[in-house]
Amino acid sequence: MEIEISCPRCRAQWPSAAVDATHWVCPECGESLTARAPGGGQQLTRCRVCANEEMYTQKDFPHRWGLAILVLAFALSCVFYYWHWIVWTWAVLIGSVVVDALLYWLVGTVTVCYRCGSRYRGFAPNPNHHPFELEIGEKYRQERLRQAAHRSTR
Repeated sequence: MEIEISCPRCRAQWPSAAVDATHWVCPECGESLTARAPGGGQQLTRCRVCANEEMYTQKDFPHRWGLAILVLAFALSCVFYYWHWIVWTWAVLIGSVVVDALLYWLVGTVTVCYRCGSRYRGFAPNPNHHPFELEIGEKYRQERLRQAAHRSTR
């Protein structure tokens, strides 16, 4: 089990194997974070950093890599299509679908907190945590914007 904590002050992220810790210190800015829902259990019911119950699941794969695979397959298929190599065009497109499907089945999932962005790996799946929902994500994005505006007016 591992937690990747996101600092609320500087937005730096760092991994920690101390999932049951009562506090963490940001290695970038030195901000001290106290666990609001510390310890206990193989299944997450709430975020241990901010105690938020709204969390979502996603594949534990870098989005940039996935986008890079997609762009590379598109560019390569365009080149083959330009040269009228239709078989190679389709081979690249179908191959990218196969690679995507393999990655989908091989890569595990990670649970992410909507509020603070902390990521949890190795925990038992919680049926209450669903894939990302834009409405909930926007609610917490607006909350972060309000907090940033409030900090800047002080």
